Amino acid sequence: MQAMPDCARLFVGTFLGDREIAAVNSLEKANPNLSEGWNIRARFVPNEKLHLTWLFLGNVERIKIPVVETCLKTAIADWQEFAGVSLLNIQYEQLQVWPSLLSPRVLVLEATKNLKHIRALNKSINTNLQAFCQSKDEVERFDVFRPHITVCRFSANKGPLIDTQRHIEDFNLPEKMLPVTQSITSLTLIESDLSSQSIEQHNLKKGAYRVIKQYQLNLDGPESLDSL
Repeated sequence: MQAMPDCARLFVGTFLGDREIAAVNSLEKANPNLSEGWNIRARFVPNEKLHLTWLFLGNVERIKIPVVETCLKTAIADWQEFAGVSLLNIQYEQLQVWPSLLSPRVLVLEATKNLKHIRALNKSINTNLQAFCQSKDEVERFDVFRPHITVCRFSANKGPLIDTQRHIEDFNLPEKMLPVTQSITSLTLIESDLSSQSIEQHNLKKGAYRVIKQYQLNLDGPESLDSL
């Protein structure tokens, strides 16, 4: 019987900085009774895991990771050749519940405006790493890149189902919290869903991500429209 290949669950992301983390923390502090009010288990994402996902690859054989690293480096170089920007920012201006308020799974901060350069970078990453991605049949993917930060995850409470009315207006939004602006200065190849063996090997906390490699963006040009 053939042995299963040793795989890592990978994605390309950019972690939040201290300022953006503080904004997410203020939202959590302003809504301490969310679980009770919505009759649902609400778990805010730990600070060290808050990130923007550029591309979720899924399970990739570990022996292929060096090739993935090379392809990601190429994706960044291809984008930078034509980007011509000195500052790349994303402004998350909307608070959204996905997929719906009736069946909430995640609470996200979503960016919907001035995404020309952001989507061009995402396209370059997709083009260069597509060969390593799990299929749409295995992994849910958007047809169009929707930059967002998952800030809270929801799961059903145990016990009898109770019909609960939920509204986005239920959230106490801290004054001047939105928009949350994230400055994109690097991309990181990240491993998630680590085994207990990997956690011990890399001296990580349970549930933590492992940074495989980080790539700095060498930006050169006028200020990006994405930052306006």
